[in-house]
Amino acid sequence: MAVAEKVGSQLDRDSNAVRRYVNVLSLPEVVHPLLSNGPEGTDKQWAILKNYNPNVRQYSGLWWQVADLLATRQSKVSQDRLIAIAAHAVVFSDQTNAKEFIKKAVYEEHRPLDMVQREVLSGNNHDQYLIVPRVAVKLSPEKKQAMMDHCHENRISLSEVVTEEIESLASQASDSRSGEGVQFES
Repeated sequence: MAVAEKVGSQLDRDSNAVRRYVNVLSLPEVVHPLLSNGPEGTDKQWAILKNYNPNVRQYSGLWWQVADLLATRQSKVSQDRLIAIAAHAVVFSDQTNAKEFIKKAVYEEHRPLDMVQREVLSGNNHDQYLIVPRVAVKLSPEKKQAMMDHCHENRISLSEVVTEEIESLASQASDSRSGEGVQFES
């Protein structure tokens, strides 16, 4: 902590921020591209991360506070599990859930991460959530690029787009129970 205080005084940062940076940078280098405002990452790093979460690049990044929590617990899990946890933690849209996911994923080391993730996302309100299966959607390269550009420009994840569309369809289905059904766009 003394080093963090000294560096903090030189950088006009508080010692906790410096400690957090040092902690986070102790994570395996392959995890660093996941950090919000982190390095761009190499093709090799992204390929490794995609082995743990095929959609990892569509998310906006891992908060430094969340990565700090993971860094403080890294000695409790294997490096493979650590990287997998980081690659799955990016899917959360708020820090509280991301931190809860990390705690559970570290504590329940033998439990599959997708199950931990689902539990954290749905919490105690299982009946209020529809678990949407992962599917690959065949698109032309132009349509795929347009979708990714849309997400990037609007700073939203593909998961958020899917969630909004499912909610919209559910509302239409609920509103039209009188017999018309859902009207799908072509």
